[in-house]
Amino acid sequence: MMMKLKIVFLASFILFLAFFTGFTTSVRKFREFVIGLPEEIFVSPGDEVIINGTILNTGWWWLHDFNLTVTGLPKDYNYTVEPKWFEHVRILREWNPQQGVYRVPEKFSIIIKTPENASGIYLINVTGQEFQSWKRVSNSSLFILRVKAHSLANFTITDIVVPETVVEFTPFNISFSVNNTGLTAGQINISVEIPEDWNISEKTKSLTVEAGGSLPVEFEITPTNTSGQIVIFAEYPYRETILNITKVGPILIPVAMPTEEAVTDYLAVIKELSPYMIILSLVFLAIIVWNLWGIYKFRAARKKEEKMPKKAAESFVS
Repeated sequence: MMMKLKIVFLASFILFLAFFTGFTTSVRKFREFVIGLPEEIFVSPGDEVIINGTILNTGWWWLHDFNLTVTGLPKDYNYTVEPKWFEHVRILREWNPQQGVYRVPEKFSIIIKTPENASGIYLINVTGQEFQSWKRVSNSSLFILRVKAHSLANFTITDIVVPETVVEFTPFNISFSVNNTGLTAGQINISVEIPEDWNISEKTKSLTVEAGGSLPVEFEITPTNTSGQIVIFAEYPYRETILNITKVGPILIPVAMPTEEAVTDYLAVIKELSPYMIILSLVFLAIIVWNLWGIYKFRAARKKEEKMPKKAAESFVS
C-alpha cells in the first residue's frame, strides 16, 4: 500500500514540476516590446525616403517615457524620427473573425534625406528604450539602406536635318544631334516613325551619352510614292521616371524621277531622224557661216578705203 502511494506521489510531483517549468519558461514578461521595420530600403542620391516602423508592446504593462534613437547613418545624412518620444507605449487590441483578439502596434516614421553625391550600403540600427522603470527595458531592430544613384541625364535633340525634296523609291538620310545636359551619363532610346509603306534602316537606336556630351544620329529612309510625315521619338530615365521627347517633321511628298525609259525614248527619236534632215541641217549651218564670213570681209574692206595714204592726200590738194 505504501509503495503505491509513493508511486502516485512521485508521478504527481513529476507532472507538477513539468507544468511549473513550462509555465515559467513561457510566461509573458511585465515589460517587453518589439520594433518592426522593413528589411531593406532603396533610395537615390538627393532624395528623401520615409520608413514606416512599429512598436508592439508584448508585455503585461504599458511602457512609459519611451524614446527612439537611430544610429548607423553618415554624418552628412539628415534624418528625423516622428514621433521620437512616446509618453506611453500602450497595449492596444483589436478583433476580427480570422484572428480573434490581437495586439495593435504604435507607429512611427523615420525620414532620411540623402546628399546629392551619396552612395553606398548602410546597416541602420533603431533602438527603443523606456526610462520610467528601474530596468530601463530596451530593444533594437536593423534595416539595410541602399543608396543607388539613378540617372540624372537630361537630353535634348537639336540640329535636325531633313531634305526638302525626296524622290520616290530613292533612299535619303535624316540626321540630328543628341545632347546630354544632365549631371550624369545616361542612356536614351530613339525611334523614328514613318508611313507604313516606307522603309527604314533601323527602327530604334540605343545610345549612351556622357554628361555634357553630344552624339550624331542618322537614319536612312526609303519612301514610296505616297506622302507622309516623319516623327522622331526618344525616351530616357530620369531619377525614377521615364521622360520622352517628340519632334514632328514636315509632310514629305516624294517626286517622280526621270526613268531610263524616258532617256532611251529621247535617244531613239534622235536616231530616227532621216539622213536628209541631217544633211539639210549641215547645209543650213554652212550657209550661215558663209554669210557671216562675207559680212566680215565687207566691213574690213570699207575700213581700208577710209584710211588714205598721207602723200597721196598732199598731191591731191596741190
